[in-house]
Amino acid sequence: MAIPLATTGTASFGQIAIVTGVVGLVYLALAVLLWRERTGRVTLVGRFADTIGRLDGVPRWAALTPYLHAVSLLACAFGVWWDIAIHIDRGRDTGPFGTAAHYPIFFGILGVIISGVLPIALAGKPLPARTIKLTKGWRIPCSAALVTVCGTFALVGFPLDDVWHRLFGEDVTLWGPTHLLMIGGVVFSIFARLLAIAEVEQLVGPNRRRLFQEIVSVGALLIAWDLFSTEFNYGVPQFPLILQPILIVFGAALGFTILRARRGPGTAFAALAVYLIIRGGIAWAVAEPLGQIVGHFPLLIVEAVLVELVAFALGNKNRFRLGAVAGALIGTVGVVAEYAWSHVWMPIAWPSSMLPSALGYGVIVGVGAGLAGAWLATRYAEVAGEERAVGIKHIRPVAVRRTHQLGAVGLVAVAATMFFCVPRSADPGVSGVVSLERVAAGAEPTAYVTITMSPEDAVDGARWFEALAWQGGGLVYQPMEKVADGTYRSAGALPMYGRWKSMIRLHQGQRDMVAAWVYAPEDAAIEKPAVQVSNGQTVEFVNEQQILRREEKSDVPRWMWNAGYALLAVVGLLEIIGIAWLVGRGCPRRAGACGSPGQSRSGTGDCVTIQLERSGVTARDGVRLNVEVTGPADAPVTVLLVHGWTCSTRSWHNQVEKLPEVLGPDAVRVVTYDHRGHGRSEAAPAGSMRLDQLADDLVTVLDEVVGDGPVVYAGHSMGGMTLMAAADQYPELFGSRIRAAALVSTTSGHLTEGALGIPPRFDPAAARIAPRVLNAVGVRAEKRAARRAAAAAAAAAGADGAGADVLGDGGPRGAHRAARLAAARRRAAAVAATIQAPALRQLVFGKHADPAEIELFLQDLAIVPGPSYLGFFETMMEHDRGDALKVLDQVPVEVMHGTRDRLLPPRHANRIASQLPSARLWMYPGAGHMLMQERPRDVTHRLASLAHKAR
Repeated sequence: MAIPLATTGTASFGQIAIVTGVVGLVYLALAVLLWRERTGRVTLVGRFADTIGRLDGVPRWAALTPYLHAVSLLACAFGVWWDIAIHIDRGRDTGPFGTAAHYPIFFGILGVIISGVLPIALAGKPLPARTIKLTKGWRIPCSAALVTVCGTFALVGFPLDDVWHRLFGEDVTLWGPTHLLMIGGVVFSIFARLLAIAEVEQLVGPNRRRLFQEIVSVGALLIAWDLFSTEFNYGVPQFPLILQPILIVFGAALGFTILRARRGPGTAFAALAVYLIIRGGIAWAVAEPLGQIVGHFPLLIVEAVLVELVAFALGNKNRFRLGAVAGALIGTVGVVAEYAWSHVWMPIAWPSSMLPSALGYGVIVGVGAGLAGAWLATRYAEVAGEERAVGIKHIRPVAVRRTHQLGAVGLVAVAATMFFCVPRSADPGVSGVVSLERVAAGAEPTAYVTITMSPEDAVDGARWFEALAWQGGGLVYQPMEKVADGTYRSAGALPMYGRWKSMIRLHQGQRDMVAAWVYAPEDAAIEKPAVQVSNGQTVEFVNEQQILRREEKSDVPRWMWNAGYALLAVVGLLEIIGIAWLVGRGCPRRAGACGSPGQSRSGTGDCVTIQLERSGVTARDGVRLNVEVTGPADAPVTVLLVHGWTCSTRSWHNQVEKLPEVLGPDAVRVVTYDHRGHGRSEAAPAGSMRLDQLADDLVTVLDEVVGDGPVVYAGHSMGGMTLMAAADQYPELFGSRIRAAALVSTTSGHLTEGALGIPPRFDPAAARIAPRVLNAVGVRAEKRAARRAAAAAAAAAGADGAGADVLGDGGPRGAHRAARLAAARRRAAAVAATIQAPALRQLVFGKHADPAEIELFLQDLAIVPGPSYLGFFETMMEHDRGDALKVLDQVPVEVMHGTRDRLLPPRHANRIASQLPSARLWMYPGAGHMLMQERPRDVTHRLASLAHKAR
């Protein structure tokens, strides 16, 4: 019976020295990197980040973290599952590095910390709108701070784990405070990673690479959350069984809602695939090559289907409705599905007696997790720039405050349920008479175990009643089968030799968990005697924890245990607060007045948040168009704003923000989209840069986004020409769908007539030269700025900070667009530094141009690909659709033009007015070509007037 066992698992001086040395070297290397990067010196890491950043089209500070963090998470997850399997199979280890499984955990945690420190070291413009100031001139992304803090909490868990073992003994449970500290730090870093993806999207727009990263991150969140259920999945839970469905519902509702509330159809299935592939791969690797026990896991297939079905039926515009409904279904239908799965493959089949309480708690936790996931998705969307939540002094926006309340209610519901269900009890008074039926004798005896319970009905309605043997080189799990009233026999033989520990477990009611020894070896290291039950012996069922955690010290005061778990609760609360604060802080800065960007005033006078949802539609030829929508889908009228040549949706930003204030936030829906080859839309293929193609794109947006309600169309410059092309090709749209139109700074033909004050005889030459001149200006200016490093650097800083969110590089040509983004930023800065403001005002703007509006125009101009300059200019040169204006005669039309428009002089507006006598002509003295940016209030009120007429 004197079996040599491992030591008590505390670290030796040598192990402490090794850990300290490794951590010290890593921190020293990071300190050197921080010092060299912040002092402007070249580093290999910086060069590598620059290279990856150019390839991925992201800022250098965001280039390395996605890959390092993903590898670190994988290492941690693999190490934890391997380590738990080793503990179950073999027992305690000999110290922090007593098993090989601790190495991937340790280095994975270090990797998480490094993935947070790298963005801090490499931080430089462009940065997100909201950052954390460390010193003058050194600001860091919020996500970097959060990853670093989470990783540090996890790393601190390593030495604290050794201290805990010295104080309390080796509490071999996953849910020990120091274990949860390490696992929780790594898991919470995933929320920081999602924040980092949103910050990058804010700067360079969405694309498929970042969508893939987000899907992988949510898949990692599902995997990481399953870590908390590992003891249940291995068949040795030490807490009430009701917690398993609660944890499954929480993880599924939270993860799938975070993703599907922002992204399109099928993304929940994609995250599910990541979860199943990686989780299944880890289970196989631990069980087969490494020879440990199999770690089971929930499928989550039904849960993903439910979320996708709810999103399909309700849409994901109202994220909180999606989260609540999907969470409720996961808490009911999903629980039933996992109940069935537990009877197929899980080590402990859920009893039918537990199903009612599982459904009740499942609904509470599912709805709560769905609301929490919706809150996170909303905050991530705000950070990414999909939505703008802008507050005012002394008055908090109603919509924003309500989302915070809903998120808090969801989190409290989950936490309250968990705290209620976690406590265990061990009611005394249960005993049994044991008889052993020997199967094998000799050095490795085994036996069937039969027990007659007292009282006889002690097992009735039990959630589990099983015989279990562990830590002898494997895991033996045998359910106790009823053979007579009050008498039960193990379904298989239990080992009664060597390092094995065999017991009978009983889980009765909500939280009553007791057990009785059958066999255990002597353990001199912890001064525990051998246990050997004989035939006819009466055994008392005691608190299960005394058997499962044999290594724990029994003489430790209870207050020390409570203090340890209280400290864990404080740390966990700090991490949750940190996530909430930093995710909220990452949102664009709130302005100071109602009516500032993103705000409008409701009929009651309160400021409410305007939600801008960015999505995309696919044109008939496959080109992906960026579409941005503000306002409710059931609004009585939709205003469709279409920009001009070399501009983007941002040129209408004043009207997007002000129309809901003038008409009421529920009274109008505002839709804008980028032409192909402009803004965030994909590049225009050769041969598609034609006005009739733009008319087709318009119809696509009307069909797929706008719907059948009344529409007010406002087209600026080339956007107005697009409307005329649509009138030529699709006259049936007018009067039925398009109920009113505004033609802003546009022409019905003869594009170059009078442009720049050039005499008519030079029009043909101007038509050939103009687009090449515009393209060459940017190229020459960029070269000149490179030679004037100081001036260009200062200008580039301004351009990077303000205009980095112009371009989304999704689609088949994403890599080329991403590479062009960096050049576009430099070109915008160079143009701004080269073209003097007076000349620019004369060319594009009028007398009173806002410098910020000029900068915005330059940024849009710089991003347009060279072929788009030429291709669209040529099709506008061919534009002559005066006759098509007759179609517009059946709807109210207002023509708006500036008297100082040098690109399209006022004669073009006068010609349109003569061709369309029913139209109202508005001339704005001193205004140039960018009328909606120069006279935003006037243009907004004219559009509001048309909206009233179109209802």
